[in-house]
Amino acid sequence: MIKDLKKFKIETITGHSGKNPTQNHGIPAPPLYRTSTILSSNMKNYRNRTGRYTYGRNGTPTSDSLISSISNLYKAEGCVLAPSGMAAITIGLMSILKAKDHILLPDSVYGSTRRFVKEEFPRLEIEFDFYNSRDLNQLENLIKNNTKALYIESPGTYTFEIIDIKKVINICKKYNLKSLMDNTWATALFFNPLDFGVDVVIEAITKYISGHSDVMMGVVLGNDSNLMELQRWSKNSGNYVSPDDIYMALRGLRTLPLRLKKSSENSLKIAKFLEKKQHVKRVIHPALKQHPDHNIWKRDFKGASGIFAIEFEKNITEKEVDILADNCQIFGIGASWGGYSSLLSSMNVAENRNLKSSFIPSGQYMRIYAGTEDSKDLINDLNSGFEFNQSQISNGSNLGVSTTSLVPGLPSMFMGIPIAEYQRQLGQSLKKTFLTDEPVSIVIHRIGKPTLTINIARKSTVSDIKTKLNIPLDACFYWKGVNMGNENPIGYYVTEPILHLKLI
Repeated sequence: MIKDLKKFKIETITGHSGKNPTQNHGIPAPPLYRTSTILSSNMKNYRNRTGRYTYGRNGTPTSDSLISSISNLYKAEGCVLAPSGMAAITIGLMSILKAKDHILLPDSVYGSTRRFVKEEFPRLEIEFDFYNSRDLNQLENLIKNNTKALYIESPGTYTFEIIDIKKVINICKKYNLKSLMDNTWATALFFNPLDFGVDVVIEAITKYISGHSDVMMGVVLGNDSNLMELQRWSKNSGNYVSPDDIYMALRGLRTLPLRLKKSSENSLKIAKFLEKKQHVKRVIHPALKQHPDHNIWKRDFKGASGIFAIEFEKNITEKEVDILADNCQIFGIGASWGGYSSLLSSMNVAENRNLKSSFIPSGQYMRIYAGTEDSKDLINDLNSGFEFNQSQISNGSNLGVSTTSLVPGLPSMFMGIPIAEYQRQLGQSLKKTFLTDEPVSIVIHRIGKPTLTINIARKSTVSDIKTKLNIPLDACFYWKGVNMGNENPIGYYVTEPILHLKLI
């Protein structure tokens, strides 16, 4: 057993923390204690609560193993475990705040933190305001006589603003404020808030430490009086973490440096690929030089996490983003991150903001988490989402239908050119094909397989369509209720479906 692990590098700490083989028959893995009752040797010891372990909720050798391991990572005096990341945030806030106190939080804060503050603090008579994390000159103007604490989350959730933590801590010292920081994005490997003077540090073990998307847990760290308050609130509020979850978190901790390194490398490669991708307005990743806060990130952080975001051009619709995600095979669609599998998610960022900011996307938004898969496979998977049109539409060739035979001079479909331009060109081609001056209305759908709806002048008939678009009869079926007469108004699908024609 190594006595003083804090003096070693993080890779060594994660591999050896929490082990005590001399007390466990030479077994390196910490034992798994499942218990509620812990017996005392006599009644006197029971009355006095003598001994390190008195009740399952108050700690066991299993929980101590993880507590010591994470404390070593952050070089902290100690920490408390929580049944979720959000529970850890709650412990941190409530260990400091009481009725009539005031706290400042960044407007880019985690959505569940925002909801807890907005819904619960009024009932608890705790005041709060949100500040612009990129305009710290205005921060001091928000400080009141009853301001007790300042909350930090860097980078910001969803849009990845970097807070100048040195400036924030200087403000806290000037006004004698407590500081709390959610450090889930960076972990102790890439940033240690305690080294910067932060009082209370929060991390969702759910994410990188557990690393396998099968554990819900959080941790709150502190030193001196801050740790004592954390322990008090955690105990009094009945927070308890399952020993089985603790064991799995310990196992995940052993490979944390390897997984985080791979995830970080993958995210940067994907981000650079997406920078060059048509229809992407910007890639929001602090490690990219064009990120407005890149210099602050480079100064303070040792690395970048595997999660970032992209903003699409304004002409890209929500349905188009949905289909892009739906067409990916490796990237899953879901919340959370930090596991070995890559994920995509989307949301309306503006709904989680109180203040105006240039970081709030004006177009469609997608959050991307890069797992530990092969980077080329991940890039190809995303690329297939962007360019599904060519492969899927050409699949109609086995029915005797191709993108070029549908309409003479048919331009490239879907993502190849802006939709508005595509509609214009296709309209011109159709008017020429059918030798009509009637208006041609075009609507592009991306639900399921790519579908193109074209409204054609009423004088066109079934035979006109079949002849001029070169669609074989066996590749079509009629809508129920549509008159089947050859010269009557028509509406039918190509069976993939590729094309839906109907009268206007």
